[in-house]
Amino acid sequence: MNQSSEMHDSLMFSHLDENLFQGILVVSSTSKLSSSDWIKRIIENSIDKSNLEFRPVLENGEKTLRFDSNNLDLGAKKIAPIQCHCAMLDNKYYTTQIYLVELNEPLELPDRFYDYIHGIIIYMDNNDEHCLNNLDKWTEYIDLMENCAIRILSCENASEQGVVRRIDIQNYCIDKGFELVELAPDDHHIAEQSDADELREQDSFERLYKVIQAYVWPNLNYKEKHSSSYNIISSGSSDTLITQINKLHCGGDETLKCSTNSGLASSSTCHQPGDDEKPNITTEQEADRFESMLSKFTQMKEKASKMEDEAERKRYAEQVAIAFWNSIADDQDEVLFSSDEDPNHVYV
Repeated sequence: MNQSSEMHDSLMFSHLDENLFQGILVVSSTSKLSSSDWIKRIIENSIDKSNLEFRPVLENGEKTLRFDSNNLDLGAKKIAPIQCHCAMLDNKYYTTQIYLVELNEPLELPDRFYDYIHGIIIYMDNNDEHCLNNLDKWTEYIDLMENCAIRILSCENASEQGVVRRIDIQNYCIDKGFELVELAPDDHHIAEQSDADELREQDSFERLYKVIQAYVWPNLNYKEKHSSSYNIISSGSSDTLITQINKLHCGGDETLKCSTNSGLASSSTCHQPGDDEKPNITTEQEADRFESMLSKFTQMKEKASKMEDEAERKRYAEQVAIAFWNSIADDQDEVLFSSDEDPNHVYV
């Protein structure tokens, strides 16, 4: 490889922008599968599947992240280059570019690097009796990363008959804030899961791709149809969400005043001062749906306030955000909230 080609395939750490370099660590905790081969499996399983919106960049997609010495602290050890593979997320809401970052062992890296990492995907061999202990070094490592919200623990198949039982793996995931994704779940488990946990869409690699897409990446390029609705979710705190939604339904103009139409039981109309000829922005059906949505939000906010674990609250908040995103975008083919029997359960 000549110098020009090498530079083309390289990323210099000193030139990285944390809003443009969006990384997920991809690691293997077993010697039976290298981290490099784990990335290859993730990439290969997404190829030629037109229904998937996770697309690896196959041409010039593999990059080498180099740590230039002038960007390191004096006396710091030289850091070996890290391999990264570029992937595009392209769905009906947004497009963005991310990097799958290959690590074989936890490395001491510049503090700024950790800000670029938004998740970790760990492969585990649950036929190894020490597999959970082997994960500890990685769970301690990602505690350094404030933005590491995507946490996936993956294995081929977890069962009660395995060397490490399913219940023990599930308890570990709950304790450490991971989601368990089985790459080859048995039929019995699939049937159980569909009845017991509607938040889970499907297992295997498809679920892995879905989790990556559900995250609110810093550098999203919103598609025009959904940009205004999704910006509401990502631009402010939960305390201002309802106010922002109200602004959206009033056309985004603070001079517009929302009032209740006495002729309709629960519809809202928006009028601009001095212009009574403008058509109503909302309909009775939209107003009923909006009122129901706000009611659900209040209930879910109350539930979140009672959660003691911060990681649990964060995961729940993400689920609520995605549900509101879907609701405002008015996608009728997506389920938003649960039935009235369980008003606190969020469907994604």
